[in-house]
Amino acid sequence: MSIRGLRFGLVVTVLVSFIRFSISTIPTYTCGDGHCACTTTSANCKGKNLTFIPRIDACISSLDISRNVFTALSHASFVNVTTRNIIMLKIRDCKIKHLAADTFEGFTNLTKLSLPSKPDIESYAFNNSHLRELYLTNSHLSFDTQVHEDALRGINLHILHIASITEHAIPRNIREQLSNINLADNPFTCDCNLRWFIDWVQRNSSIFKQYPKRYLRWRIRHLIYMKYYRPKRQRNPANIQDYTFDAYVILSDEDEDWVVDEMIPKLEEQHQLKLCIPNRDFCSGYILDNIDSAIQTSRHIIVVLSPSFADSDWCQASLMMAQTFVLDTRANPLITVLLGEPDARNLSHSLHKLLRDTAHITWGEEDDARETFWGRLVAVLKINENQCACVP
Repeated sequence: MSIRGLRFGLVVTVLVSFIRFSISTIPTYTCGDGHCACTTTSANCKGKNLTFIPRIDACISSLDISRNVFTALSHASFVNVTTRNIIMLKIRDCKIKHLAADTFEGFTNLTKLSLPSKPDIESYAFNNSHLRELYLTNSHLSFDTQVHEDALRGINLHILHIASITEHAIPRNIREQLSNINLADNPFTCDCNLRWFIDWVQRNSSIFKQYPKRYLRWRIRHLIYMKYYRPKRQRNPANIQDYTFDAYVILSDEDEDWVVDEMIPKLEEQHQLKLCIPNRDFCSGYILDNIDSAIQTSRHIIVVLSPSFADSDWCQASLMMAQTFVLDTRANPLITVLLGEPDARNLSHSLHKLLRDTAHITWGEEDDARETFWGRLVAVLKINENQCACVP
């Protein structure tokens, strides 16, 4: 090693050691009537089985009272805290069931707050605070029954992490000032009352963290509800001529070359069947609306199943909606084309059901196998709607 390299290594080693020493030697002392560990700016009182909030030094700006056994909080609960100096407050994993009105009224400089699971929150609970970041992640609050519609009024909130939501719980003025909101992977109740939220997300998608991928499931569930269950609809065999397409093709991007090179020439050019191919025939707009329209206006639905199909969120969305349509209308339009076996580890519930309940037509490498494949597929696609569209 060169002298320069040796010197550089020594400098880095000394610097890392100094940083570790500095972090490990931040002075701490006992505070909060012996219940907390404090530094010059923070107080850690978590996990002490406290039923009250102890006396905290006036210099403290960050207070953590998580994992204690308070059952309720009000303005009087913080009598031992110089609340005007608190900037960050954590109250996670407590047994708090109630937050009274004006609980945080004295926290005039509070900007970041983490709350426990399922508290009832009264109106103006955050009044007079400067709260900008509110974390209710994994709290599973019911905003219908637990959060007063005026609970968030009077604050300039920018970041919100919550588990469930209704329109009246977050006033329009709060929604308009939010710059960051995380509602991913939440099990929303998907009915007509969610329409306002979908409109909000679509107009302001940039502020929703992990959108759209982590919001896909509830969007599908809501669309399924709106399209198929409100009201119930039945396919009318007399309306066969009203269909725009003979088949809607559900395929992954990786299988598009096969569809273009093999399926379109055979079915459209040779047999004059009209297919709905997403990348070719979908209109501009929200993709789930296009999927729903394709399902509604196609006499059959061809599922091109392959290893890449199982990895595609949009393929899974299309399949879920198609299967729901089949259950709702009692029709039998699904046709499964098997290009290759998907990895069993990637099989969703919808794919398991498809493979279990639906006969499939397998693509082969030999000419005889391919001739049989096309013969079976064309026969199914040309079956009259009054007959069962079963794979021969």
